[in-house]
Amino acid sequence: NLSVGDSFNITTRKNGSATQHNYDIVYNSGWQHLGFTNIIDCAANDYLQVFFSSTGNKSFGADNASTWNQLHFYLLL
Repeated sequence: NLSVGDSFNITTRKNGSATQHNYDIVYNSGWQHLGFTNIIDCAANDYLQVFFSSTGNKSFGADNASTWNQLHFYLLL
């Protein structure tokens, strides 16, 4: 898991190319929060991917099946 001082990044990719980087640093031990909104213009057959990366390729220790780990996509017309 992440340690104080580690950085972490959640990257949104469209069709395999990074479009948005959401970056933060761990300031204290315990739970970390990174809230972000990415508005991405997509066409038919475009696909989105969300990737997590961190200092030293550490995991972020998600709490499985918890309402605290959520990712929402909304279609804006």
